Amino acid sequence: MTRWLDKRPDDRAARLLYSELLIDAKQTDKAIAESERLLAADPKNPVVLNNLAWLYSTKGDGRAAGLAEQAYAIAPNSSTIADTLGWLVLKGGDTERALKLLQQATATAPKPAARYHLAVAPQASRDRMPMRCGC
Repeated sequence: MTRWLDKRPDDRAARLLYSELLIDAKQTDKAIAESERLLAADPKNPVVLNNLAWLYSTKGDGRAAGLAEQAYAIAPNSSTIADTLGWLVLKGGDTERALKLLQQATATAPKPAARYHLAVAPQASRDRMPMRCGC
């Protein structure tokens, strides 16, 4: 992938695939760099916004929630984006909104991570414990 991108630096589809491979490989810093490059070229891409929001959240970067909000504004019917935003909203303390977003995420595409996020949301609001997700 890197050789391909070295020869074709403007191939956004390949760069997005590469950034997602880096995410899966838990190479967060490299994934952030690729995602930031993609976002500079396409600032309204909801997938890139969502991926970067999630990556920033793993680093405790305060830009995460804002990017997730932007992604959701562009693609409000995406279960993946609703899940990311819901989790970040929950971490921010707005349990009511988080529950709505997480219910939306699990209703349309019940992925394991989204189901986990929805399951811990009510308990998190009672306990106000710091939440960690290795999803």
